[in-house]
Amino acid sequence: MPYRSPIVFWLLRWLRPRERAVLRQVNLARRALGKAPLKQLPTGQPGHMRRCPLAQALDGLVGRCGVAYASHDTARRVARVWGTAYEPRAGRYLVYFPPELSRFVQDYDLHAFPRLAKRSTSPLIAA
Repeated sequence: MPYRSPIVFWLLRWLRPRERAVLRQVNLARRALGKAPLKQLPTGQPGHMRRCPLAQALDGLVGRCGVAYASHDTARRVARVWGTAYEPRAGRYLVYFPPELSRFVQDYDLHAFPRLAKRSTSPLIAA
């Protein structure tokens, strides 16, 4: 659900991470994985671990605290460039997000980045 009050949206805007800072962290990880850097974050769907912008850009499963990879080596390389820890969890390797990415995921799921959200084409109520 998007923020209802323009005042709340405006106030929380100052706490929100800047897209440039998020993109910078994403591109650090992409370079560590041998991928080309992005010029902008992809669009996605809030609340979906495979369809959010970070999941698409990083090619992993995204949760609130990090991104999960099947490969230990992939997780190690991403954790090294972010300066964060990683650990095995549920058959994958979870790389913890730097603070700005963690905040981005939380805010994105609250629809705080409408420009990065794909519009749903399915009706909410079926006739």
